[in-house]
Amino acid sequence: LPVMRLYVLCAIALGVCLVVSLVTADGGNDVEETNEWAVKLDKGVNPDTLAAELGMRNLGPIGSLAGMYRFELMTPDAKRSCEASLRSHEGILWSEQQVRRQRYTRDF
Repeated sequence: LPVMRLYVLCAIALGVCLVVSLVTADGGNDVEETNEWAVKLDKGVNPDTLAAELGMRNLGPIGSLAGMYRFELMTPDAKRSCEASLRSHEGILWSEQQVRRQRYTRDF
């Protein structure tokens, strides 16, 4: 009977450790939202004009991706209205807020 108790206690302790490690694990990455969006525009849409219309600034194309641009929000307080405008504008096919990730190496 005492041996059985020891096995049960070990199993409970192992289960608690597993749950704690799963709850606190974030993959080693901290994510911070930025005021920048990646935006895919419809053909014929002028990115500078559209960015100014939305209260943003065009930071230029994203690499060699056709129709993809980086927009920066000029007034961070207007983030919610900006997100709604990006979703509803007919010249914007897709948009995603960019995040800054802090990466950590594993230490053994």
